[in-house]
Amino acid sequence: MPRPEHPPRRAVTGVTYRNDTVHYTVAVPAGAKELTVSMDGLDEGSQTRWWAFAPTGGSGEKSAAGTIYCYNGYLDGYGCDPKRRTYAKPAAGVWELVVEARRTSPLWANPYALTAGVS
Repeated sequence: MPRPEHPPRRAVTGVTYRNDTVHYTVAVPAGAKELTVSMDGLDEGSQTRWWAFAPTGGSGEKSAAGTIYCYNGYLDGYGCDPKRRTYAKPAAGVWELVVEARRTSPLWANPYALTAGVS
């Protein structure tokens, strides 16, 4: 029996408001090599990020101090790439991606485009 194909890329557009969050889910099949997430479509000055949570509920982000501040438009990402990250050997199951705008974002409404893909 042939191995099933990984799900196609999932792309969403939306708006998150200052100090607010929006939640998305991505199914990651067993045997996936990478989960890649990217964010663009941001307005100038927007301080917006995504945060990945593994199926276990734990953070998928590295524990480096900079990732907690990994916002576009804030401290140049603080040592983290706020536009694109790849999670190697992601756990199989449903991952949660939380998009949020900082409470100090100069914009009230922060549009974005979020894309996730599994390979």
